[in-house]
Amino acid sequence: MVQVKSQSWQGPERRQAIPVVSALDAAVNQRPDCQPVVADTSKLAVARIFVAEAGWSSEADHRAIFQVIRNIQGSGTLLQAARRASPRTTGTRPPINRRGCWVSTLLDSDTKPAGWGEKIHWQPYVQRWRSVRSLAARLVSGHPVQSPCKGEPVAWGGAMDDWLAIRRGLIRIDCGATLNRFWARR
Repeated sequence: MVQVKSQSWQGPERRQAIPVVSALDAAVNQRPDCQPVVADTSKLAVARIFVAEAGWSSEADHRAIFQVIRNIQGSGTLLQAARRASPRTTGTRPPINRRGCWVSTLLDSDTKPAGWGEKIHWQPYVQRWRSVRSLAARLVSGHPVQSPCKGEPVAWGGAMDDWLAIRRGLIRIDCGATLNRFWARR
């Protein structure tokens, strides 16, 4: 979930677009007592958001999402902006589903997240998580974003969020072949 200025932006079709994530959602964390771990660094918060919103390998989405977080940062820190954009993913609010549980317990290490469960082995995902963390570290440290967007995105979401973007006076912008949609101010 992405929250921009207290508006909720969700994208369940993203899980449909990434079958592996849908399988993970069904298989991990059968425990109802999930306890999220608050992301204490910008790198971890951003990396979690990348996985939650675009899966393990959609770098175009990851770069565009990072640009949104930067663009909504204002005078606060990048970590604060990431927490505002996705409080459940960054652990400042409890997750609402099993997938949210394992994402909100990802750590800045190769350790299997507490919410992962036992039905799917973590080891095949370790390198993917390292790659996502590496990209997040480069972007957070000031590497140029090289955004795929033609414009300055301030929000992202799915097709079902178009109405909300229009109501907020935003326009959809082209960010290339991404799983998400991105919007900018008029």
